[in-house]
Amino acid sequence: MRKVDISIELEAPLRNIALCSLLPEAGRPVPRTQVNITEINLGVLITIEAETTNALRGAINSYLRWLDCVISIAKTVDLSQKRDIDQ
Repeated sequence: MRKVDISIELEAPLRNIALCSLLPEAGRPVPRTQVNITEINLGVLITIEAETTNALRGAINSYLRWLDCVISIAKTVDLSQKRDIDQ
């Protein structure tokens, strides 16, 4: 079994959004892969275990892309709301 721990520092509001967005994915069964997502002091810890290097690589890529997407959307929505307030 191969294992990787990915620790990402996020501020509180963004950390909560990331956790709520990624936890449903971590809870579903995926062949050859187990994922655990937990909140840590300054961010999120994603632990991925996989039977093969290819499965591990695929899971790492998926979770990092999903996290990047969540952060981008949250920042876009936040900026959009600030512009609405300013007008």
